Amino acid sequence: MKYAGMRANGGGWLAVGRRAVWVTTGLLATVSVARAQGPATAYRNRVTDSLWADLRNPARPDSQRVLTLFSLEEEYYTNDNVASLRVARQALAEARRQKFRRGELMLLNALAYTTAATQNLPQAERWAQELQHRAWAAPPPLRRFRIVALQALAHVATQQGNIPRALAYLRQTLPLMGLVANKPTSDFPLVTSHSLSDLYTQLVVQAPAPAPDSLVRQAFYHTRRTMGLTRTYVRRFAHEPGGPDRRDLIAAAYTQLAQLSDAIGGDSATYYFDKGARLYHLLRYGSNESKTYTQWAASALRHTQPQAARQLAAQGLALAQVYHLPAEEVSARQTLAQALAALSRPGAAYHQLDRATRLNDSLQRVRNYTYLQTLQVQFDTQRQENQIRDLTQQQAAEQERGKRQRLQLWLLGLSLTVVGGAGGAVGALALRLRRSRALLAAQNEELTRTRAAQDRLYALVAHDLRSPVVAFAGLAELLHRYAQSQDTVRLASLGGRIRRAARNLSELLDSLLNWAMSQRGELVPTPRPLRVAALLAELTDLYHNVAEAAEVALTAEAPTDLLVLADADMTRTILRNLTGNALKVTPPGGRVALQAHPGPAGIVVLELTDSGPGLTPEVLRQFGQADADQPLRVAGQGRGAGLGLLLSRTFAQAQGGSLVLANLASGAGTVARLHLPAAPLCLR
Repeated sequence: MKYAGMRANGGGWLAVGRRAVWVTTGLLATVSVARAQGPATAYRNRVTDSLWADLRNPARPDSQRVLTLFSLEEEYYTNDNVASLRVARQALAEARRQKFRRGELMLLNALAYTTAATQNLPQAERWAQELQHRAWAAPPPLRRFRIVALQALAHVATQQGNIPRALAYLRQTLPLMGLVANKPTSDFPLVTSHSLSDLYTQLVVQAPAPAPDSLVRQAFYHTRRTMGLTRTYVRRFAHEPGGPDRRDLIAAAYTQLAQLSDAIGGDSATYYFDKGARLYHLLRYGSNESKTYTQWAASALRHTQPQAARQLAAQGLALAQVYHLPAEEVSARQTLAQALAALSRPGAAYHQLDRATRLNDSLQRVRNYTYLQTLQVQFDTQRQENQIRDLTQQQAAEQERGKRQRLQLWLLGLSLTVVGGAGGAVGALALRLRRSRALLAAQNEELTRTRAAQDRLYALVAHDLRSPVVAFAGLAELLHRYAQSQDTVRLASLGGRIRRAARNLSELLDSLLNWAMSQRGELVPTPRPLRVAALLAELTDLYHNVAEAAEVALTAEAPTDLLVLADADMTRTILRNLTGNALKVTPPGGRVALQAHPGPAGIVVLELTDSGPGLTPEVLRQFGQADADQPLRVAGQGRGAGLGLLLSRTFAQAQGGSLVLANLASGAGTVARLHLPAAPLCLR
């Protein structure tokens, strides 16, 4: 093959001489925390203080406040996502109050990107969709925002891992580039080229090694094209008034070249990571600089450089803390924990991993709570809009029907004065009137059923959240009582109970939110090749301590080359639900076994067998009904939302598979069979 030698010689395209080899530990140590806390932070504070002072100026026209707020949001974007979101929402409200259409479109785009940076991808997609709707309805001078909207949708789809959808959005931007043909300073072609290079880089990184050469060629082509276009653009327009400095795209191209070199076994990753990090530091892009150091540390771990990885991860962590980037702090701490473990420092590794887990749980709870509030507001608003629309349509239909009937009665009366014996016409009119009333009654009944289904969802959420909240209130009362009485023994025993209550509440919120999203049709799977053996190993590692505490033997067995084409998060949720249920019902001394094997017609079968008491006929009957939407309460699993099995079945069907439950023939134990599509041996 033409590019077959690229991997064998260590990345021929990326060879840059001896400078590209791994840097030594002493060189890495020169990158210090002071670099993050020094001039960049001072400069950022000077700029933001100046903008805030400008906003407080009473002589400033209202029309300029939106643009000043947008500049302030851009300054916060690369360093403080929380402040960036707050300023962007304030600016959007101001733009809508002033009916400033261009400012509204600019801020919708900013909200889509910033929300995606906080990993709140459902909300980011809604901002991008609203931008698309507004851009397509905008007047001709603002139609260039159609390209902006498609690029934002492609960015969110890339973050979601849905590469085909992202490519489709980017292809739609190409015919629209004529909208900016007369604007030489436009950076739309650069952004589209960068998005394509990012997509193909992610495909190469995620592909099972070795990645196909055609995919690697595309990734290198688009990355180098982005770098060339951006350098030409910077040389021509960077110093002109109003010309944006897009050197951040050059820095992004450096990091992508580093990832590609690392993925194909090249020796240039360190060189390109260093170039990207230095350029991000020069541009004061704290978020991207922190992410680059964390990726660099992960690359060093893969090349058995734990000391270098530790120092790089520490630098990424310092940047994340300075710029208040909790998501980047989680990634940096996790990578730092792996490096410390490789250096035989398990205590320090556990400390970093524990901090990362706690911070990630806190972020997840905030995102779940925010999404639950958003879902409730949208639900109430949609129900009210539907009621108003239905009532308005019914009123208009009744008025129109009344006009027709009055006209018909008038004509009929006129006919009766001329011609007698028109009783048949009167009977026909009465029959039509009865049919209209029957149709109206049927519509009212359908509306009542829809409202009942919505109210049932609210009742389910309220009922199942009541018990954990009451449990937390009781634990708070006990904590206060033991603290006052200085009962340290009982006070120390509350730690485990509080942790279990928090874990149960977090699992309950995840189940309720996933169920609500599945009912609204918002859960869209993003299938990719997954190794079944790795999934089962991850599951047994997660539940090892639980099984050991319950005195249950937990085993897993799967061929190492067995692949499924499935959504990683949905599949993990199904396996966690089934394993958790099995461990809860299996008595001490029992066993829970996970197995996987190829099935017929391109299907992979994942089986989970336990030695518990088995399921009742009523539960099996309800689960077997295709239209069953009521929660299943399985005996011996405590009081929960009861959505685990139904949610697992919904996730399996969404991926083109199925979930089957049955009792073992021996009468003691249950078997759950998850059928998923098999993945091809290579990507095409």
